[in-house]
Amino acid sequence: MTLLLAPEGTIKVKAWVGFTAMSIGMFMAILDIQIVASSLPEIQAGLGIALNQLSWVQTAYLIAEVVAIPLTGWLTRIMSTRRRLSRLHLRLYRRQPGLRRVQ
Repeated sequence: MTLLLAPEGTIKVKAWVGFTAMSIGMFMAILDIQIVASSLPEIQAGLGIALNQLSWVQTAYLIAEVVAIPLTGWLTRIMSTRRRLSRLHLRLYRRQPGLRRVQ
């Protein structure tokens, strides 16, 4: 917790930005689930299925969402711009002695 505190004991702006982004993401996920739940009768009519089969529609949607959220975070970490830039800088740093000889 000391990393998120400024010298005078207040919380850093970076922590507030992270908290706000997390809160907005949670709100959007809950809103998404509520939209699907409220549109289940229309989905049932569109698919022409019985009520007992309709629960599988919402279950499949929730499973897909639960898998997609961590997968997105993992892919973001793997494909991040920061990592690519770090690798580029490392390559340029390694080639620096060779570039000096050319000049």
